[in-house]
Amino acid sequence: MCADYPVYFDHYARQNDLSDQVRRRLWSAYSILYLRLLPERKDARILDLGCGAGLLLEWLRDRAGYLNLYGVDSDQGQVAFAKKLGLRVEQTADPCVWLVEHQPFDAIVMKDVLEHLPRGVDEKVLATVFQSLSPGGCLLLTVPNASAAFAARKRYNDLTHYRAYTEYSLIYALEAAGFSSIRVLGEDCWRPGSFMGALRVGVKAVVRAWRRLEAVAERLRLTIESLRQRDVLRAPPHPRERRHPALRLVHVALLLGQGDRCGHQVSASVPNGIPGILPALVDQSP
Repeated sequence: MCADYPVYFDHYARQNDLSDQVRRRLWSAYSILYLRLLPERKDARILDLGCGAGLLLEWLRDRAGYLNLYGVDSDQGQVAFAKKLGLRVEQTADPCVWLVEHQPFDAIVMKDVLEHLPRGVDEKVLATVFQSLSPGGCLLLTVPNASAAFAARKRYNDLTHYRAYTEYSLIYALEAAGFSSIRVLGEDCWRPGSFMGALRVGVKAVVRAWRRLEAVAERLRLTIESLRQRDVLRAPPHPRERRHPALRLVHVALLLGQGDRCGHQVSASVPNGIPGILPALVDQSP
């Protein structure tokens, strides 16, 4: 949903192969990530808010078998592409007005949408989404992970991104909109289909392991400083003094920085039959 960038579809199409073959390669990942979180009834009213080119809607219709699907987006080019796929998609500049006119929905999907909304608009959209869900409904939400190894590239690779999220900032935004019982889940489900794909997965695993080691080292450093402040530990010896090997290892580790976590999925539920939301892949309790 990028109304300020009229040629956004051109930018999107340069980075994403939209051919039939490549679109269908995504279906196995969608099945792993979303199918267990969606309503069981195939006639449930499902809205893809910020549907883009309609890739997820196409999977919902052709693979998952859902019958009552809707999509909205602000980008004319992506809406036109989705309509060529035979999907029921509309262009709108104000998703909140559209939601009020077409509610309620059993499930609402916001896949990589929230980061595109300016400050203030994101809060209004989440609040309207909350009000637009049927009792026991669910929101499936994915966002860029600010704690990921390549978070900066993900954040700045698209000029329409306003922010990335940690699990804490995402939960805060959802609670402010009225959601509760929120849980953040992982999003890793990609299987390499080539040597280069396997190499990328391997490099990513190594980077994540290193970043997590950095997180452990940082926590250890903070713990040691806290203990020193309480005179539980003595200050380290002068660098020229002889040290125990384990202590040297600790100091090497303390040169590292902050850690990393996997991609975000969130699930939130609301008690007493009030609509619930699910950030970053979520399932809703009735």
